Amino acid sequence: MNKDDRDLLYNDICIELKRERLIPIIGSGFTKDSIAKRGKVPTVDSLKTFLMGFINRLLDYNESDSAELHKLKLSDVAEIFWPAYQSKAGDIDKKEFQEYMEDHFSNVRDLEVAKSNFINIGWRYLYTLNYDDAIESVSPELITIVPYSKQNTLWLKNKRCLYKLHGDIKRYMETADPKYCILSKSQYMNALKDSQNEDMLRILQTDFLSNSILFVGCGLDDELDLLFTAGTQFAEKINIDKDHKIFYVYYDSTPEKEISKLKLSTLERYGITDIIRVPSNAMDDFYNFIYQSSDDVKKLRENDNLDQFANIRFQNIEISNEENIQFLFLKDKVSINPKTKTITLPGFFIRRNITQKIIDAIRSTEKSIYILGGSTLSGKTYVLLDIIKEFHSKNVYYFPSGITLSKQLLETMLDKKDAFYVFDEDTISNAQIKDILFNKILQIKNNNNQIIVAINKSNGTFSKYFIKSIPNLEKDVGLYLLDQHLKNEVPYSEINEFNKKISPLGLIKYNEKNSILDYLIRVDDITLKQENRAFFPPINFLSKNNLSELKAMIVLANHTSISASLANALEIDESLYKLSKIANIAIQKDYMYNIELTLDNHSGFKFISNSNYWVYRCLSRFASQATNYLSIAEAYCDIINDYRLYYTSSDNYTNPDYYQIIKPYYFLDSIQFVFFNDSPYKGSIVLPNMIYKELTPLLNENYQFLHQEAKCKLRVARRTENNEHKVESLDFAYRLINRAYQLASERRANNVEYTLAHMLVTKALILTNFILNTNGYDPSKKQKLLHLTIEAYHKIIVENSVLDYRTSSDEEIKDIELFIEYLMSSRFKKDIGDINDFSLAEEIIFNKTGKKVRLRR
Repeated sequence: MNKDDRDLLYNDICIELKRERLIPIIGSGFTKDSIAKRGKVPTVDSLKTFLMGFINRLLDYNESDSAELHKLKLSDVAEIFWPAYQSKAGDIDKKEFQEYMEDHFSNVRDLEVAKSNFINIGWRYLYTLNYDDAIESVSPELITIVPYSKQNTLWLKNKRCLYKLHGDIKRYMETADPKYCILSKSQYMNALKDSQNEDMLRILQTDFLSNSILFVGCGLDDELDLLFTAGTQFAEKINIDKDHKIFYVYYDSTPEKEISKLKLSTLERYGITDIIRVPSNAMDDFYNFIYQSSDDVKKLRENDNLDQFANIRFQNIEISNEENIQFLFLKDKVSINPKTKTITLPGFFIRRNITQKIIDAIRSTEKSIYILGGSTLSGKTYVLLDIIKEFHSKNVYYFPSGITLSKQLLETMLDKKDAFYVFDEDTISNAQIKDILFNKILQIKNNNNQIIVAINKSNGTFSKYFIKSIPNLEKDVGLYLLDQHLKNEVPYSEINEFNKKISPLGLIKYNEKNSILDYLIRVDDITLKQENRAFFPPINFLSKNNLSELKAMIVLANHTSISASLANALEIDESLYKLSKIANIAIQKDYMYNIELTLDNHSGFKFISNSNYWVYRCLSRFASQATNYLSIAEAYCDIINDYRLYYTSSDNYTNPDYYQIIKPYYFLDSIQFVFFNDSPYKGSIVLPNMIYKELTPLLNENYQFLHQEAKCKLRVARRTENNEHKVESLDFAYRLINRAYQLASERRANNVEYTLAHMLVTKALILTNFILNTNGYDPSKKQKLLHLTIEAYHKIIVENSVLDYRTSSDEEIKDIELFIEYLMSSRFKKDIGDINDFSLAEEIIFNKTGKKVRLRR
């Protein structure tokens, strides 16, 4: 390499190393001639000669046959060798072969220092086409993964792994099984087809897709050809995306000559983007070059790991600029410019009233943690950005949606002092938030740190009553709920301010009755049907015949971003690649930041939903046909099952993260929000009802799921006029909530009291609908149900100190109010069977209305 080439390569290699997305694939040239147990690791030609000797002897080849054999590649010679060896080799022949393999491929030692340094750079993963043990001898902490070995993916999450794609000499010596000594194409195809190797194959495919590759010591004529024998799928996948690099180290014995066109054509067929020509006698310099590049990157990374997220600046575009319309629908319009660390805000940007409340609380330093809850498309990101603008003098770090922070990194961040961390939705998980609330508050206070985190309140994880239920939590944690409607209230009208600012764009006015989602639909349907809609992808493309694409859209509706590794596990990676091409303004493929990369993450990139609105609109349009409901329900089942397999180890241990990540998929409000269908209830209840039915076999031991299914059955009962159907739905709901309550009572979760109290509310509402809205019930049965209903309300309204009886659902509030009216009616006096229920009812009425009434006969 000349100096200019070296500088360019250094820059490219450093970029890939800094992103931690460079994966080495090491071939036979790396270890050839290294000292082994009783000999040296042979070259390809030496090994081929040895095999040819066996073939000539076992198959009685003549001189002409042998000459033809000599023209073949090693893998083709192996195709002839193995059948002959297995059918004709005697004990002496087998002993000779096995001793040769052991002598020349085991106990490989004394690798040059440059090669050892290269191996020990700290690669997250290494691949090798060799079956000798040189790499693991140099770096014994590597976990060796070989074909046909079952993988415990959970156990491997935080391990550094060496994937030996063609087998392993140690395993071959233990078993004498040819499958651990892959030399031929048929052996390799069989290995890839074997069910035990699905994980290895998918991981290999993921790395080809999502990382840059460095081929070292791989021969063009055989090894790369063997590597791609799984079909042209690897090369095709590489050609899908041109953003990542495929480096090929070319051992150059004649550096003064041009590389032949035939070799260039072959490299192009394998997707090679960069050829690194290194003289055969200068490979140590190349290994030292990579090692030094890695060392430089490590030093830089230590100094600026979080810098790109600190001290964000802001600018606004003119309201008359048509680009403002895109800000309504696309999240990346308010992304951080990495060069200037600037975020651009739209001209219609306004301050929400809740923002001022949070700002005042932060200034008073009365709390350390602020939780901003709101549904998707409620404007949480803009509230966070407004707060950052207000506290620009603080040491503020902002982490936008689409970034996922590991547990280890978060713990390191909390050790800093005088920092103000702003986490947008999904940057830290619910489990991490709970860990902060229950275990880290004292640490945060002692370090004079403050945190504000946005959450999607639709999955029910946090509420005012959750915070209130934990002793001493309320004084350190503030929860602020952002309405999905703009408000017309003091100190100023959000609606008037917004309408004033959008008027230059000619957009329709925001109506007080509409949610933000409603407004976006109106703008989309009315305004963007003309030329302004050109930036938005089509929405009528989902089909019952493409389950993977449907799964991909449902996953994106529930998670801001998904790593390529997880996409692979859910078997939606190819669909996401396709979507990122045909709808790239709404679904985007992006590289992971350094702070996101962990040992358990095979992928260097992720897929991001840049427009939740577009995802919801596509899914809702698909759900507008009832004939598609079963396909949607089956997609949900597939997703949950894939998550279960991903988070369950070979010894059937299920990682607790599984239970957190699947919550959005079965929470009723989330399902109805995703499939809004433009109906008054924001989504048909028939669809979630079918989803729950299909999910029951998978989640019938999950009390949170059972609670949500009970709420669904309750809503079904409310919306049907058929008495028999109403009774049937309420009966099922009642069984579900009792089972959920029993399961939850047996758990030791931190917030189980809140959960049980919330279930008690649902139970009371189910009973209320039995009492008030069904006909033809046996009077004695109804008296028993009435007694249970009064007991439940007494616990909720009079006795309960954990959960307020009030809820955010208009339907539920109406049910409670109707039941209180019923208690004060003459009908109640006729229905009551237990005289003691009178006093309980009087206490309920007093606590709810402040009225003292006497109900006794």
